[in-house]
Amino acid sequence: MEQTKKKLRVIQFIHGFSVGGAETLVKNYCVLFNKDKIEIIVICLMNHHSPYDQELKDKGIRVIYIYDMIDSLTKGPIIIKKISHRLLGKLLVRAIIHKLKPDIIHSHLPLNNYIEFSVPKSTKLFHTVHSDVNVMWNKSFARKRDLRSAKRLVAKRGMILIALHKEMRNELNELFQIDNTIVLNNGTFIEKYQNAGEKYALREKYNVGKKDYIIGHVGRFVHIKNHNFLIDVFNSIYVNHKHSYLWLIGDGSLKGDIETKVKSMGLEKQVKFWGLRTDVPQLLKMMDILVMPSFKEGLSVSLVEAQFAGIPSIVSDTIAKESSISNLVHFISLNRDKEEWAKKALEIIEAKEEIQYTNISDWDIKHIVKKLEELYYKEVQNE
Repeated sequence: MEQTKKKLRVIQFIHGFSVGGAETLVKNYCVLFNKDKIEIIVICLMNHHSPYDQELKDKGIRVIYIYDMIDSLTKGPIIIKKISHRLLGKLLVRAIIHKLKPDIIHSHLPLNNYIEFSVPKSTKLFHTVHSDVNVMWNKSFARKRDLRSAKRLVAKRGMILIALHKEMRNELNELFQIDNTIVLNNGTFIEKYQNAGEKYALREKYNVGKKDYIIGHVGRFVHIKNHNFLIDVFNSIYVNHKHSYLWLIGDGSLKGDIETKVKSMGLEKQVKFWGLRTDVPQLLKMMDILVMPSFKEGLSVSLVEAQFAGIPSIVSDTIAKESSISNLVHFISLNRDKEEWAKKALEIIEAKEEIQYTNISDWDIKHIVKKLEELYYKEVQNE
């Protein structure tokens, strides 16, 4: 007779819940874990007051905000609080983790220095790498320090690394001199995108013309996403099709610079900045094409979600090929100029090709969460 598995206490540790790929994945994990098997607690350094914070609260999931706790005890200007965060943050994380005594700590993004300082002897460790390995541990002092901590945790504490695709797995195995990195797709809610609504019914609801071309992009306003080139490509599309509009979904440090560029080109009426949205499936459904000219990107969840919504895309060939799960992803080199990108985008829009999927079940977040639960139990049982 099979023994009843004990309930595991698992900490998900992340900087905070801004609306990005890593944050979305962690939020989805927390919502979908089997509550009879997993007691989930989230530790965040920062509180971004994003929609995810409220969603987790509504689901009864405990989230601990380290800097909020420090701020409640600290008086004075922002600079004093920042110094307090730096001096006290690691100590508070350690104290909370030792009090909770988790079976598993699953960390995300560069937080390995905190983990190395804080992890109890009996706790098993997982770490998901969410971005390109060279970007994740670049040449900055802080990132180099995080890499050194990660290497020690892998060598001395058996920390399990999780990659989002096979190429990343190979890079991690080589970097850490191991052979056990696990590939776990960055899945999503397939039905949420496939059943978001009918394109033209949504366009009527959102006051979008049937003959308008909607060019879309979902991503943070940061250098690696290459928004400058995206605006140039859109301008070339607009020159050839005056009923074209660019929808930009997301936020980030370079948003103001892109807004300035749009105004300087006289495109204010054609470019809409949506910001952070909870209706992304509906917005995707209304698009005619997704354009992603990223300089470098690993597995793109936004690209996968666009395919579930049935939207074709034109993307740079630096994006992981495993992001393509259908016939509607068209890779193109960034060495091609903006006119070539624009011409290809218009060809794709006008072709109206019917989508054909491959391995769609591998991207179901519910299936992926079950696999992760099994990995947790396997690691705990190996002690």
